[in-house]
Amino acid sequence: EVRELQRQLDHSLKLEEFLRTKGTVRLTAADAKAEAKRLEQQEEEMRAYNNYVNVLDAIREFTGEEDVDKLIQEFTRREEENYALFNYINEVNTELKNLSDNVRILQANI
Repeated sequence: EVRELQRQLDHSLKLEEFLRTKGTVRLTAADAKAEAKRLEQQEEEMRAYNNYVNVLDAIREFTGEEDVDKLIQEFTRREEENYALFNYINEVNTELKNLSDNVRILQANI
């Protein structure tokens, strides 16, 4: 009876060790995959950050302005100016088209 119990205990210990090892390998593989994905995402974020820093440095060098708030104000001012010019050009083109149509009509009538 003691030998049978010892055999069952040994079997249970081997089975527990096997399952622990098997589970650890699977968890480690899953963890390694998740860790690799996290590192890849972190590297991508660092590349994007470095790209933004390089662009901002290039803008600072080109404009000669170090203050970001002033850069934002100047950008906004120029964007508003460009938008106003765009609208003006569209209005002039529309008026030019209308005048051209009127000239064609008048030439046809003449």
